Amino acid sequence: MMEALVFEDERLCDLGRKGFRLIQMPGDGCFSQDSVLLADFARVKPGSRVCDLGAGGGAVTMLLLARQPSIVCDMVEIRQDLCHRAERSARLNGVQGSVKVHPVDLRQATSHLGKGGFDLVVSNPPYHPVTGDEIAPDKRLARQQVACDFDALAASAAALVRHRGRFCLCCPASQVLEAAGALRSQGLELKRLRFVAAFHDRAPYLCLLEGMKGAKPGLKLMPQLVQFERPGQWTREMTAIYTENGDAP
Repeated sequence: MMEALVFEDERLCDLGRKGFRLIQMPGDGCFSQDSVLLADFARVKPGSRVCDLGAGGGAVTMLLLARQPSIVCDMVEIRQDLCHRAERSARLNGVQGSVKVHPVDLRQATSHLGKGGFDLVVSNPPYHPVTGDEIAPDKRLARQQVACDFDALAASAAALVRHRGRFCLCCPASQVLEAAGALRSQGLELKRLRFVAAFHDRAPYLCLLEGMKGAKPGLKLMPQLVQFERPGQWTREMTAIYTENGDAP
């Protein structure tokens, strides 16, 4: 089966959870540790209906399914080649019956998926602003906020998620006010926020956010997640995130 699903110029990436793997093209749309942290932060519940906005090659969706095989996931991704790759990854992991991939602009997601039908929406969006640099159009979509800025994400998530449903995303720590403002402007009240730093003595570089539709104000600021005790050695919490059963040795 593997030979039929993975092309010669692609490689398999071990997601480090229950044997799940991801089909990737080196240098194009490869997943990062941000996806692992977002999937952990989202706290997906059994039986949830989930939408992954700007899903790329499917890393967050596969990680969520590895955690909760009873969920169903709709992936929204504008690039058709990444959609095809995500579909093959789902088949490789045996979860194709739980995944639907939609090759559409997330700004038109509700026309394909309807409104208010999801328990959880997640997104690990492109971080970089649009520039005039010469870059291939597909790579620009993956890296820059061409069709996927915070306002568009929040509007789409708010339309897709049910009342009291949640939207979880990650963003650079430097853009947290912009992201939080976009969520609140769409009726997604910020309920949890967590910063991520590489080391104990470093400033955070990433922020994980959760907004809830129709919720009352009340933010839980979680303890900062530190990734490394020292170079090459994860903290106990990072070890727990990566282990199969969620417990650090």
